[in-house]
Amino acid sequence: MKYKFSKREKLCSKRSFAVLIAGKKAVYAGKLRVTYHFDLPPEVVTAPSMVAMVATKRDFKRAADRNLLKRRMREAYRLHKAPLLAALLEKGKNVSLLIRYNSRDIRSFSEIEQDMRWVLKQLMRML
Repeated sequence: MKYKFSKREKLCSKRSFAVLIAGKKAVYAGKLRVTYHFDLPPEVVTAPSMVAMVATKRDFKRAADRNLLKRRMREAYRLHKAPLLAALLEKGKNVSLLIRYNSRDIRSFSEIEQDMRWVLKQLMRML
């Protein structure tokens, strides 16, 4: 399997964000907070798993710090999303995720990766 994170997998539409935030279901892992919603309406679905990454300006004033954290979260998701995608395709479901970095300190990639692995396992159990 190729490890890609394509444009189709990025959560962009306002309607998708509205549905996601209205549900208010979340999973916490270390410094990550993942808000999720299963089975989006078919007109907004472009991939089995649609994801948005957030590092808030309130916590990180410098854009370079926010971008660094989002890049690390994106890479951790990209490397470990395969089992989740396989489970979603098998069950014919889709999921939208809003992954928020929930800390004021910048953590290493290995720590973020460990939290991401744990979150993705939790989501697979909820299917």
